Amino acid sequence: FDFQIVRADANIIRIRNDGTVEGTDKIHRNGNLYVLIDDINASVSKGNAFIFIETNNIVIDGLGHTIKGTGTGTAIEMLRRQNVTIKNCNFENFNNAFHFWVASNIPDDAKYWGLPPATDNKILNNNITITGTVEGDWDPTGWAIFLRFEAENTLVLGNTIICDDPKGGISDTGFNNTFVDNTFLSCGLHLSSSCQSNGFNNTIDGMPTWYLNV
Repeated sequence: FDFQIVRADANIIRIRNDGTVEGTDKIHRNGNLYVLIDDINASVSKGNAFIFIETNNIVIDGLGHTIKGTGTGTAIEMLRRQNVTIKNCNFENFNNAFHFWVASNIPDDAKYWGLPPATDNKILNNNITITGTVEGDWDPTGWAIFLRFEAENTLVLGNTIICDDPKGGISDTGFNNTFVDNTFLSCGLHLSSSCQSNGFNNTIDGMPTWYLNV
C-alpha cells in the first residue's frame, strides 16, 4: 500500500462546537458575536486551513482587520456549518479564503460526519486577495470562495475579490446560492449549470455581469 503522510499545521484557530475560541487571543466573543480586535497572521500549508468554524448560528465581524497568510492554504474552513455570517474582514495572501469542502488538517475531534449540508451562511463585505493558480475542479487553490456540493442557500454580498488567476474568483457547484453586489477584479463568477444559483449587480473589471437562468 502507498500511504501519503500529510502534515497538519499546529498553529490553527478553532471556534469549537461549544463556542469557545482556541488558538488566538485576537478574537473576542460576546454571546454569538465574535470580533477581531487586531490583525492575525497565519502560516498553513497547501491543502490545509487556518480557522475552523465548528459551531452554528454565529457572526464573525472582522471590524476591518486583516487575516494574512504566507501564500498557501485556506483562511476559513466552513464545512457543514449552519447560519454563520462572516463580514468586514480583509483576507490576504492565501490561495483560498473560504471553502465548504475538506481540508487535510481537520482536527480529529471536530464533529462534521453525518451533519446536513452547510446552509444559510453569509459572506458579507469582505476584501479578498488570492494567490496561486486554479488547479482543478476539486482543488480550492486559486479560488476566493469555493462553494462545492456541501453549500446551499449561501449569500455572498458586497465583497471585493482579486485573484492571481483570471480563471479564479468564486466557484459554485452548490445549490441555490446568491451573489449580490460583488466586485471581481481579474477573476470571475463560475456557476454550475445545475446549481440553480442567482447573481445580481456583480461587476467584473468594472463591467456589469449578466446571469441567464435557463
